Amino acid sequence: MMPACLECSAPLTPSRRGQAKRFCCKDHAVKFQNRRMTRGALLYDLFREHRRNRSKAYAMKLMTEMCRLELSWNDEDAGRKTWKPAEMALADIAAIDRPPTTNLYLREGRD
Repeated sequence: MMPACLECSAPLTPSRRGQAKRFCCKDHAVKFQNRRMTRGALLYDLFREHRRNRSKAYAMKLMTEMCRLELSWNDEDAGRKTWKPAEMALADIAAIDRPPTTNLYLREGRD
């Protein structure tokens, strides 16, 4: 199956370097990431409050509000899938969690 642009679902041609592409053009990459940042910022505080202060979260029905946001985004997206597949998101998390190969801030012989 040929990969598709995460923004417009257009088929992607392989990159010249052999790396997997996610978008058909830079404009679509920017649009996709900007939407994710905006939506993620809206969810961040609600999710953290839900995880750290459950009694308040249940009283304020924060999970209901998070689900309402997702439903409104689904309507805005008009049937397009505008999020990364779970496997891709988990791979991004794994890449962040990987320790660096060298620590540029520690000089040899110092702790």
